[in-house]
Amino acid sequence: MEQTTIKDELMNWLAQIEDAEVLAYLKSIKEDIGESKDWYTELAHAHREGIERGLNDIQEGRTYPHFDVVKKYGLES
Repeated sequence: MEQTTIKDELMNWLAQIEDAEVLAYLKSIKEDIGESKDWYTELAHAHREGIERGLNDIQEGRTYPHFDVVKKYGLES
């Protein structure tokens, strides 16, 4: 199906919608698509700092293998 045909079909369908909840939902989809948000920029400053500290720990080799942590804290099943 051609893109213009799909658009025409959707516009005709949209013009007939009376349900306020459906219209609000469709509007939220439209707004989300238009904004292309980056979730990272939406985080609180403290959360971004925590992520940065974790990334720095990885780069500096301050990490422990999962197996060692599980063994140390008796989390083995």
